[in-house]
Amino acid sequence: IQTNFVGVPKMINLILCGGVGERLWPISRTRYPKQFSRIVAGKSLLQHTALRNRVSCEHTLVVTNTEQYFMARDQLEEIGCPASFVLETVGRNTAPAIALACLGLASDELVLVTPSDHLINNQEAYQTVLENGCLLAQAGGIVTFGIRPEWPETGYGYIHAQGHDVLAFKEKPDLETAKAYLASGEYFWNGGIFLFRVDTFLSELAKWRPDVLDACV
Repeated sequence: IQTNFVGVPKMINLILCGGVGERLWPISRTRYPKQFSRIVAGKSLLQHTALRNRVSCEHTLVVTNTEQYFMARDQLEEIGCPASFVLETVGRNTAPAIALACLGLASDELVLVTPSDHLINNQEAYQTVLENGCLLAQAGGIVTFGIRPEWPETGYGYIHAQGHDVLAFKEKPDLETAKAYLASGEYFWNGGIFLFRVDTFLSELAKWRPDVLDACV
């Protein structure tokens, strides 16, 4: 697998792989959630995620739960993508999962946080936005990547942004609000993808949610 495209610092891909994908039931079930289903070109969404990010990341780190560990390990071994794992006995959502992983990394590491269940077909465009994001992350920013909405979706969260500046995160809106978001051109679907230096993330977590950080240490 080709890794690390030219001009971009090496990154670690932190894959969040603990969800159950309730909206895709019955394909997605508690014991066999959608990220493990081979629903695209004979590979699972987890496998596609790992392969997509190995192009630009030198290592894969997966946060999952004890019940899904063996499925995740076996699927990544199958595609030749070695990974390290952080295992949770009880899910505590995104911020604690990221914090647990970051506490075991060097402070200057660049971390690309991705869900395990995305499908991104345009690899070239994806790598371009990652390259731009790396520059912002190296300068001390916490970068998030939005998806330009194509319809007024009420089932997704939104990012309100102007240029490179995130103004607000918005929870799932009602239909009229979603239509207003779409018309404004300043709102993006929240893809749940983040890029940052470890020390930047932990510093901000200590500032804004010290209780979460203390629980993870």
